[in-house]
Amino acid sequence: MRILGLMTGTSVDSADFALVDFSRDGDVLHARVKSSGEHPWPEALRGRVLEAVTSASVPSLAELTLLDAHVGEFLAGVVTSVRDDARERGSDAPLDLVVSPGQTLFHNVEGGRTLATLAIGDASRIHAATGIAALSTVRSADIARGGTGAPLAPLLDQLLLGPDGGCAVNIGGIANTTLCTPAAVGPTAPPLVRAGDTGPGNGLIDAAAALRTGTACDTDGARAAAGRVHDTLLSSLLADPYFALPFPKSTGREYFSPAWLDARAREAGIDLDVLSTENLLATLTELTARTLADALKAEVGHEPRTRLHVTGGGAHNPTLMARIEALLPGCTVTTGPLGGLDPDIKEAFLMALIGYYSAHGLPGALIDATGATEPAVLGQLTPPHALRTVPLSTTAPRQLLVEDSRD
Repeated sequence: MRILGLMTGTSVDSADFALVDFSRDGDVLHARVKSSGEHPWPEALRGRVLEAVTSASVPSLAELTLLDAHVGEFLAGVVTSVRDDARERGSDAPLDLVVSPGQTLFHNVEGGRTLATLAIGDASRIHAATGIAALSTVRSADIARGGTGAPLAPLLDQLLLGPDGGCAVNIGGIANTTLCTPAAVGPTAPPLVRAGDTGPGNGLIDAAAALRTGTACDTDGARAAAGRVHDTLLSSLLADPYFALPFPKSTGREYFSPAWLDARAREAGIDLDVLSTENLLATLTELTARTLADALKAEVGHEPRTRLHVTGGGAHNPTLMARIEALLPGCTVTTGPLGGLDPDIKEAFLMALIGYYSAHGLPGALIDATGATEPAVLGQLTPPHALRTVPLSTTAPRQLLVEDSRD
């Protein structure tokens, strides 16, 4: 089954894609990555989406409906480009499914409970432009059953980490982690999984860098490395109740926004305008590292001693990585491929994997990781009658073998 996974993350920097051929042999799921890459957002559309994600004001209904349509058209263009490129490379194999979770605008969480989520990117536009079935709205079924709806990465992480377990961390706009502990009932049992969003990843760092320097990010963490942590500001930020919540938990950039930073600073009597750019970025980088480390320590009840595999944009920030290693001295911190999967395509690959599970009637969210009352098959299919010939499965794969066959 050939599936195209799309992901527009909380950083709103690009639409990443991974085209994957899936086949199953008993308990083993084989995944051959055929192509991958990213398509930058049209600058004007990106600006409108970022404003909707980070602004304290609510978009009008007129703007919201247009954003939904325009993001859907942008994603349809990405699908068309990927399909045309595959044909130019001599592949006539049809695309069976596109998985597009859309661009999350708001993840509604109150008192530690996820009430609802809103993602835009009209899947009907994808199908109308390409004729390919599209799976969208992938978080809602888990939320409807009392789950957090995010992160969904544990489905993939447990397969990549294998029976020995470990910890997988992704640092995008928001940071999330999957902690897999080998089950005590035997080596063939699936690992015990706990997961959640630990707090801001690159989101606040990027926003501050854009405001202060006009650049998209603090490249290589250079400015943060030249600064000093403002201890009073950091203490005020760490006092936010979200950080004390246990796993599973989820959040988004609509919560950890520049407005949140301003409010916490005012409560502490701090004028952010008098902080140097370097000191502000050093403090925000420390916040990301500390909240990640504190969440893991709270979850295991002691100093973690495990392998910690980091992916996402944060893995390319040496200042942030150095702080994570210093705060978790018992962990072996690694980056790069895990289980044969290129970390730069992990989130898009995850969407393709969820598509495979949903097409075969398999739950795509781990209830131990989301807190849902029961497993759910994820997503809404456009058109509804697509994929009726795909046989349903009664058991999930126990092993994933990734083969990178990109040119």
